[in-house]
Amino acid sequence: MSTVIKSSERNAGIGGPVFNFEDLSQQANEYLAAVRADAAKIVANAHAEADAIRRKAAAEGSAAADNVIDQKIEKRLQAVTTAIHQAIGELNSARQAWLAEWEKQAVHLAAAIAARVIRREVRNQPDVTADLIREALNLAAGAARMQVRVHPADLAALGVHVKLITDEFSRLAPTEFVADERVTSGGCRVETNFGTIDQTFEAQLARIEEELT
Repeated sequence: MSTVIKSSERNAGIGGPVFNFEDLSQQANEYLAAVRADAAKIVANAHAEADAIRRKAAAEGSAAADNVIDQKIEKRLQAVTTAIHQAIGELNSARQAWLAEWEKQAVHLAAAIAARVIRREVRNQPDVTADLIREALNLAAGAARMQVRVHPADLAALGVHVKLITDEFSRLAPTEFVADERVTSGGCRVETNFGTIDQTFEAQLARIEEELT
């Protein structure tokens, strides 16, 4: 199992904002409807203005009015086209932002589920926790002191492993076990004069989550 080494303890709680796809979809639909309404209004105004010019041209018999009509219609259509392209671009940007957020939330949810499954599987299996402790203590080789923090229930379940591990590593540096409710069940944290080696499952999954997102 990979290991995360850090200079200070971090909380292992898993949490985060809930992403609501329905809200984003509703906002996108409302925005698109507004753009379509604006475009329809621009087209309607262009047609109304063109009709007014045509009526005026017919009354005045002015040939130049035809060119004015064409220019007015072209200008209005360009405005509509620009508005539509802008709306499409903004909707595409919103879609990409949603996909990125969805992927992030999916990975976060998977990590939270994995943490629960792992804790359930290693429950009442002190050998797993003992292996994690030994791995962390080996990484801490060279430290002047080593303090192993585990959940109180795990400390009780470790039983004889506590003495075996203490005797094994005390030749390298003073080693002691401490019950700490802040450490989630199944894992451990080893504190040294150099920093903390975090062997909780949440820390390992958080590292994986960070790499994936």
